[in-house]
Amino acid sequence: MRVSRLMKLRKLCVSFFLFLLALVPRALGLKVFLTPDERRWVDRSIMFLLALLDGDLGGTAAGHPGVTTMWTAAVALTIKYMNEARLQGVPTNAVALREFLQGVPVRPVLGLDVLAAVRLPTVVLVSLAVVGIYLLLRRLFDAKIALLSAAMVALDPFYLAYSRLLHHDALATTFMILSLLGLMVHLERGRSRGYLLLSGLMAGLAFLSKASALFLIPFMVWPILLSAWTQEQGAGEAVQR
Repeated sequence: MRVSRLMKLRKLCVSFFLFLLALVPRALGLKVFLTPDERRWVDRSIMFLLALLDGDLGGTAAGHPGVTTMWTAAVALTIKYMNEARLQGVPTNAVALREFLQGVPVRPVLGLDVLAAVRLPTVVLVSLAVVGIYLLLRRLFDAKIALLSAAMVALDPFYLAYSRLLHHDALATTFMILSLLGLMVHLERGRSRGYLLLSGLMAGLAFLSKASALFLIPFMVWPILLSAWTQEQGAGEAVQR
């Protein structure tokens, strides 16, 4: 019992360490640089949220997926609005939210405070995903390999840079990794339905993030076939014995 508690505490401490390892380099200096695409995504996210307020589901489309990108920005803009309303001591409602959204500085230059706010949800989401990657890898390999692998993912330069932006590349990558790992755990650890559902959910979010995530569909055939072949070989050896 004591050993089990110690192991759980160690896992919790490692998870918290990985979360901070991923979070700190992503969260610092979100106001000190600009990229051209983000202004478009803030604009699309505002249109997305305004369409939701109007009940116009057709108006939520952005021309290509990017749905999770608009979700994160919409959440950030709503939180920013509610925080400003609280500081000003005014009530919150849909009409005031609409006025706030219409007044967000997007053109000609996006306001840096808005840009930092809409970037933050992706930063937090990816940092949590690094912890998820670690926990899934622990189901496949030993704790040291899982820790090292998750740390390398957290500090990968390209992944780190893209996950500091309001964009769909880091989100699509994150959901694809979690989907693949969920499937591998399902195949290798007793075929738990929970991990299969996790894999499907993450795949769906990846498809909503970027069209290229559809690559998951043919790619996932290989681990499924490999698992089936391995089980067949194991069953054949058992019969021979």
